[in-house]
Amino acid sequence: MKQAVLFPLLLILSLPVTSAHAQITTSQYDNMRTGATLTETALTPQNVNAKQFGKLGAFKVDGVVYAQPLFAPGVEIPGKGKHDVLFVATEHDSVYAFDASNPSDAPLWQTSFLDDKRQVTTLSSMT
Repeated sequence: MKQAVLFPLLLILSLPVTSAHAQITTSQYDNMRTGATLTETALTPQNVNAKQFGKLGAFKVDGVVYAQPLFAPGVEIPGKGKHDVLFVATEHDSVYAFDASNPSDAPLWQTSFLDDKRQVTTLSSMT
């Protein structure tokens, strides 16, 4: 009887411990839209200051970005490896995937939902 209990315990203890980046895939960090990030560990008052924190660059896209960009860590991009990815959608019906750490690099991929054959066209923000 002791062996049957011991084996699962040893199996559980032998599993590798991994830490994962938090993925924030909803507005305001949670379904309640509180905006609270109660588990934040990377940003602290000591490392968020004018000398160590700020704009790193800008990503070039084909139009105005109205939607909230989405950050997803450790995404496998076919043929390009694993990247921390910033997904961005524009008013011109384009979606981009950028390497979040390298704003001056070309997009990892870009696609457009426009389709002249189906008369799917972009609308100006002025209409």
